[in-house]
This record gives sequence, C-alpha cells and structure tokens, in this order.
Amino acid sequence: MRPCGIKNLLLRGCTLKNTRHVYGVVIYTGAQTKIFMNSKPAPRKVSKMMQMMNYLLYTVFAFQMTIICLYSALFLSWMNNNEDVLQYLNMESKSGSVAWKFIIQVCTYWVAYS
Repeated sequence: MRPCGIKNLLLRGCTLKNTRHVYGVVIYTGAQTKIFMNSKPAPRKVSKMMQMMNYLLYTVFAFQMTIICLYSALFLSWMNNNEDVLQYLNMESKSGSVAWKFIIQVCTYWVAYS
C-alpha cells in the first residue's frame, strides 16, 4: 500500500504514458466537484448590431400595437356616434359585445397594417 499524494495525482484530461499498469482511485466525481460547481453556461454572444435590431423590432411592434388599439377604439367610437345615420356600415350593430367588436377591429387593423 502506497500513500497518495500530490506526486501521484492525475488531473482530468491528462494522459499517462509509458506505464504497464495503473491502480487508480477516483475521488470527488459528479455534480459536487469544484470544477463542475464553478462551471457556468456560455454567455450569449449577440453583436451590437443584432441588439440594436432587436430593440428596433420591439419598438416597431409596440408602436404598431399602440396605433392598432387606438384606431380600433376610435372606429368603435365613430360607429357608435354614427350608427343611426350610416346604418349600412354597421350590419351587426345589435349582436356581440363591445369587447368582441374591439377584438375583431384589432385583428382587422393588424392584418391591414402588417
């Protein structure tokens, strides 16, 4: 029996050559090792141009949704004020709730402005 010391240590990834046979003892394996606990996932690599493009895309989407909701609300208000005069525009005025009509108008404007 020989004591194990720093001279008998073979670290992970090292190769042992010019030996006939080796007796080994594995200590500290699995998720509780220092190397495994200190390992971090690789950071996301995104260029400055891609970050700017993402920001612009989100800004355009938010602006588009704001305009769509505004126009939908204005359309419903206009239809409510003019439904007596322009009856041919609002065929289904008595059916459906205001929320359902708003959703339909949002979808209509979304298709139109996309």
